[in-house]
Amino acid sequence: MLLKRQKDLIAYLEKQNGEVSGNELAKFFGVSDRTIRSDIQKINSFYNTEKIIGNRKGYYLNPQKCQNIRSTTLPQTSQERTIYILRKALFDGFVELYDISDELYVSNIVIEQDIKKLQETLEPLQLKILRKDNKYYLEGNEEDKRKLFRHLLEKETKDSFLNIDKLSTIFINFDLIRVQEIFDKLIEEYNFKFNGIAYQLVLIHIGIALERIYNGYYIYQTPQVNLKYLGKEANIAKKLFEEVGDLLGCKIPEQEVVAFALLLLGNKVSSKTYEINLVEIEKFCEKGIQHLNNEFQINLICDDELRIGLSLHLASMLERLSHKVGVRNVLLEEIKRNYPLTFEMAIKFSDLISKEFNLEISENEIGFIALHLGVGYERQNKSNKYNVLIVHPYENAFGNSMVSKIRHHFDDRLIIVDLLNYVEMEDLEKLNLDFIISTIDLNLNIPTVVISPSFNTYDLDRLNKHIKNLDQISVKEEIKKNLSNFFDSRFFFKDITLENSQKIIKFLCNQLEKGGIVDKGFLESVLIREEISPTSFEQFFAVPHPMEFSANETKVAIAILKRPIQWGNYSVKLVMLFAVKKEHRKYIKTLYAMISDVLLQKETFEQLIYCEDCNDFISVFFNV
Repeated sequence: MLLKRQKDLIAYLEKQNGEVSGNELAKFFGVSDRTIRSDIQKINSFYNTEKIIGNRKGYYLNPQKCQNIRSTTLPQTSQERTIYILRKALFDGFVELYDISDELYVSNIVIEQDIKKLQETLEPLQLKILRKDNKYYLEGNEEDKRKLFRHLLEKETKDSFLNIDKLSTIFINFDLIRVQEIFDKLIEEYNFKFNGIAYQLVLIHIGIALERIYNGYYIYQTPQVNLKYLGKEANIAKKLFEEVGDLLGCKIPEQEVVAFALLLLGNKVSSKTYEINLVEIEKFCEKGIQHLNNEFQINLICDDELRIGLSLHLASMLERLSHKVGVRNVLLEEIKRNYPLTFEMAIKFSDLISKEFNLEISENEIGFIALHLGVGYERQNKSNKYNVLIVHPYENAFGNSMVSKIRHHFDDRLIIVDLLNYVEMEDLEKLNLDFIISTIDLNLNIPTVVISPSFNTYDLDRLNKHIKNLDQISVKEEIKKNLSNFFDSRFFFKDITLENSQKIIKFLCNQLEKGGIVDKGFLESVLIREEISPTSFEQFFAVPHPMEFSANETKVAIAILKRPIQWGNYSVKLVMLFAVKKEHRKYIKTLYAMISDVLLQKETFEQLIYCEDCNDFISVFFNV
């Protein structure tokens, strides 16, 4: 195990542009030259390779060998520091100004500036950073703090948020993989069924709950619910927390057990029915999926797994609602933020349920339906495969093992055209490749992802990011080609001072109506949609739109507010109201991809809100 000084030595060298002399290092750390040499020797011995190289000028990190030490290094950028500070505040209870300054090798002023930036991040989560003397405390209830933890996990894991193997390396106080094994055994024992992404999100919820419980933070309010409706779910939750409590060396309070049982209830698949048989419910779901296909031009009709999963979930939900048992969906905000299109589809589907069964469907229930639709949508999206060539000039045994791992992780996204020891351009031109995966650097005019022969976690992330970039390039090309004419200077408004969301919606709808873009019923439809679930996001923007695609033309009305206003749970500075012509509903997927690719990027968003006219806005928007 490395000493703190040795970890700090790695962090210090990582921040330098060149060699640092042994004498300079000794002065910085207040030790002798000999101690520095001894520390470097121990670091290299610990990693069983030459992580730190020494020459006549001094010492520096070996760029080829420093991947595996990232977990021991310290944050460099302001964003990395704020995440680091938040994690300490979450789990230590406070952050001491002078200690954190010394720990991160920055001044007190820099830390104070970072903490000021945090206030904006925390405001939508109903949390605050308060200062008392030289200590900063995170104030808010436990459920909101767990939301913050999920938010931090997303930032830290980026594209691997649902990768359980990657997440298991972040939970440091227990083995998430072992917890997963216990959970899998219990849901098998009780024949409890999940669909795709719902299982992964629930497992992440378990990890977050355990990490907080381990550090002594609990949910204290017990939901008021008749436990006789939580029989199977209560048993699973109780046994799970008994076993993992033994792993953590602590007893988990009953409030946590009840909260988790309710989460399971919201995600269960049931074989029971609600006054009509399951066959009729399945017919209804088939009709609903057909309606979604007509509305969104997303063909999920042939997805038998989705139809059956939705039918079973709907039977369970109707049973729950018939007994007036409501559940809170703790994953709701994550679903809305990460899967806005499928959440919108779920609203349409829920509207059909309301009319068919004369029931009011809550936003929490809509979120659960979105999970099922999201799984089907992901299955459809993954049908788009890329042709790749793998180049590996070493032993075939290593190459075969590497190919097996790549196939295991990317069978639904990649077609491996061939595995070669060397390449020639003439041969490549015949293969119609999208990119190359290689264990060596290749000077070719074809995109190449360089990986290690062992294909480790970093290689997995690298390939995931490259595939996502290819997906985004395709989306951006479609955006530029088809959507730029949806922006119109007549519907661009700067420095709007209206004080609430309803007035802003009315203003934009009236402008669209005056321009002949929409008819009178458009405003009412937008307000109905907004009442079901606010269309605001935590990144200071909102995208209001009607329930139906009923515009005479497709246009985006833009309002940049002079001051942020409260919109649902979030503050909003930028509003983009979509009016979509029925014939253009095929572009709805691209519109939502646009939301993710553009508005969720902080730097781009900040440029957009300072645009003075529509042309500036378009220029920034379509050059991301």
